[in-house]
Amino acid sequence: MSPSIKRSVFWFPRIAGILFVVFISLFSLDVFETGQGFWETAPALFMHLLIPIALAAGVALAWRWEWVGAVIFCSFCLWYVLTMGGTFPILWFAPLLIGLSWAIGWKYREEIRMK
Repeated sequence: MSPSIKRSVFWFPRIAGILFVVFISLFSLDVFETGQGFWETAPALFMHLLIPIALAAGVALAWRWEWVGAVIFCSFCLWYVLTMGGTFPILWFAPLLIGLSWAIGWKYREEIRMK
């Protein structure tokens, strides 16, 4: 495996995972359109950010253990398809792609991390 492919296999799921968490976190900004005060908005914002927080924790854990990222992102994909009927294909295809890239990184971790 060439060094550039090793770097790509190592960095793609990490960067894509972070970008996906930021992307779905943007949907929580709609709580500010309600015009409520701080004490009404704060719990609503927290509820909207529960899934992005869980995925961010998954990215943090997967930084060391790639299999965790594969399980978390593929599980999120399955949960989303089962609960939402697969609407908005990017919201199920992106985590599936990220989860599979974590799995590929886990499979080739010895080769990727060798100096």
